[in-house]
Amino acid sequence: MALTFAPSATLAPLHYLDNFSAVALSYVVFGDFPNAMTWAGIAVIAFSGRCISCREKVTAATARQARPATPGAAE
Repeated sequence: MALTFAPSATLAPLHYLDNFSAVALSYVVFGDFPNAMTWAGIAVIAFSGRCISCREKVTAATARQARPATPGAAE
């Protein structure tokens, strides 16, 4: 449903909140706190998602600028 209102590059970082909510729920329900390697993995996943999101925004902006103006369009 959200993809009808925003591009996937914009929504992708929100999906990485699942990792943090899963860690919090695991700690509250099971008393299990992740080790350093788990935190490192979460950081890598979140950082790579953020990099992809930023790259997609730049690519979309570049494509909009490169598009020629349509004849007869108001500017």
